[in-house]
Amino acid sequence: MKNYVNLDNRSDIIDAALNEFYNEMNEASRMMKLNDSNFITAHGMHHDKNYSSAHDIAIISHHCMKNPTFK
Repeated sequence: MKNYVNLDNRSDIIDAALNEFYNEMNEASRMMKLNDSNFITAHGMHHDKNYSSAHDIAIISHHCMKNPTFK
């Protein structure tokens, strides 16, 4: 986890936290062997570098269904 204490302003803290989130999402996708996904936004709105295939979404959904929150 990143140390946010040395960051000067709220915008820097938010940017650092979001970048950490994107890195964690992309690492998780590699662990699930998703070959056609890349995460670069937290909101899911269009960005050319934010994408996922239908196959990868099916794999993500399969993993989600194992979580009691989704049942």
